[in-house]
Amino acid sequence: MSETFYECSACYSLHATKDTCHAGCGVYNISKRFHVDQNISKILDQYEKEKCKLIAEHEKEQSVLQAKIEILLAEAERQKRRVAAEIFDPLTSKENQSTMTVILAGPSTGATVATYALHKGLLSRASEYFKALLRFPGTEMETGTVTLSERVDHPVAFACFVQYLYTDTYTVSESYTNCASIVHAMVYLLANRLLSPALMSCSFQRLKHVLADPETSPEDLVFVGLVDVIYRGTASSRSVNAEDGTATNIRAGDNLAEADGIRRKLAELHIELPAVAEEESDEITLRVLVAKHATTRLRSVQTLPEWKGLLMNHPEFAEDVLFQQQKDEPETSK
Repeated sequence: MSETFYECSACYSLHATKDTCHAGCGVYNISKRFHVDQNISKILDQYEKEKCKLIAEHEKEQSVLQAKIEILLAEAERQKRRVAAEIFDPLTSKENQSTMTVILAGPSTGATVATYALHKGLLSRASEYFKALLRFPGTEMETGTVTLSERVDHPVAFACFVQYLYTDTYTVSESYTNCASIVHAMVYLLANRLLSPALMSCSFQRLKHVLADPETSPEDLVFVGLVDVIYRGTASSRSVNAEDGTATNIRAGDNLAEADGIRRKLAELHIELPAVAEEESDEITLRVLVAKHATTRLRSVQTLPEWKGLLMNHPEFAEDVLFQQQKDEPETSK
C-alpha cells in the first residue's frame, strides 16, 4: 500500500496535498508527484518529528548559552569597574591631589637620568621608604622633590616600579626580552631598597618562573650577568663562625646594607619603619635561587671565559653552588 506525496520545488520537502503551503519556504510551487510506501511514510513522519525536536532543543541550548554569555559579560564588566576603581580611586583621593617629583641621578656623576611626577598616595601605599619620607617634614617635603642616586636606582628597574605603582604589576620591555631575568633581579633589588615587600615578592616569583621555563631561561652569558648583579646587590646568606671558621646558612634575607642604613637614619629622626616580613627558614632566597639553578647548567656555563672571572669576583657564589650540589645529592646508606 502506498500514499501519494508532492515535492516542494523550493526546499524539496514532501507534502500530502498538492495545494499545501510549506511553512519553511512559503511557496505553492508543487511540480512533482511521488508514490511512497506507507512504511516509508511513517519513517518520514518520524524523521520530521525528530527534526523538529532537535531544532527545539538547539534553540533552547542557544537560549541557555546566550544567557550564560550575558552573565559572563556582566561579571566581566563588574570586574572591569572594580579594577578601574582600585586603580583610579586612589588618584582622586585627597592625599593624591599632589605629586612628588622623583629624580634618578647617576651614582657617580650625579647627572639627571630620568624624572617622574608620582602621586604621593600611591608612593606611600607601595613603598615604606616613601611613606616614611612623606611623613617627615624635611627638605624633600618642602621642595616636593627627592633624588635617588644609589647603584640600584636603575632607570629600567624604576620604570618597572612606576608601572607597578599604578597597575600592581609590571612588564619587561621587548628591548630587554633576552635579559628579562636580569631586569627582574634589578626590580627586586630596587624594591628591597624602597622597602616594598609586595614588589619584592612579585619580582622574585617572575625571576623564578623565567629560570624554571626552558623557553625563557637565559643564555649562559646572560646568566653570568644575572649572578653578578645579584651577588653585587645582596648581602651574604651565610655567616662565618669566628671561633672555628665554619660557615652556616642564615636567613632568609637578601636585605641590602643600604636599606638597613635608611632604617637607621630614619630611626635617628624617631621614625620607625615596619619590618619587612621575613621569609620562612626553608624558603629559598635570591642567591640560593641562582646558585641552585647554576647546578643544572654547569657543564655549559663553565666553557665561558667570563665564568672564571665571576667565581674570582664572587667566591661566595662558588661556595653556594657547591653547597647546593652537596645538598641535592642523595644520601648514601652507611
